[in-house]
Amino acid sequence: MKSDIFSAKAKGADGIVIGMLNTDGTIDTCRMKEIMDLARPLPVTFHRAFDLTRDPDKASEDIIKLGCKRILTSGQAQNALLGADLIARLVKIADNRISIMPGGGINAGNLQHIFDITGATEYHLSATTLVGSRMIFRKEGISMGNGSGNEYEMAQTDQNLVSEICQIASKLGIG
Repeated sequence: MKSDIFSAKAKGADGIVIGMLNTDGTIDTCRMKEIMDLARPLPVTFHRAFDLTRDPDKASEDIIKLGCKRILTSGQAQNALLGADLIARLVKIADNRISIMPGGGINAGNLQHIFDITGATEYHLSATTLVGSRMIFRKEGISMGNGSGNEYEMAQTDQNLVSEICQIASKLGIG
């Protein structure tokens, strides 16, 4: 992990995304401090490990004290729309001390609604569509490990979706 940070910095990365928890579901502030020191001056985003914490209010305060720039979260739910109420509460509690970035299942069809509920100003999404493989022969009944179990399609960024989402974000004043 530490060598990854050195490598990312050497290659000109704009920031580091990481998250560490203790076995009891609290933020591992000791190891995170080490990472924060190594990452400087790059901004650090605490990733969705946050969604697995025992107490989101305490966890967010711990992350703020560490000096992270943002928390990426689905609001401790399967997706950001389902977790929008917690995200809204976190945005309010954060009071501009840290950015709360909703992520997980966000798309052009729900971005406006999530914004209306949360008031968040940064969002994380993939804007992808599934694209079929050019493989003609298809060996059925075996998966090489991708989550869908389908080796003959992949998620690919869709320019039209990105454009649509950017237009929505611009209308909301967050783009």
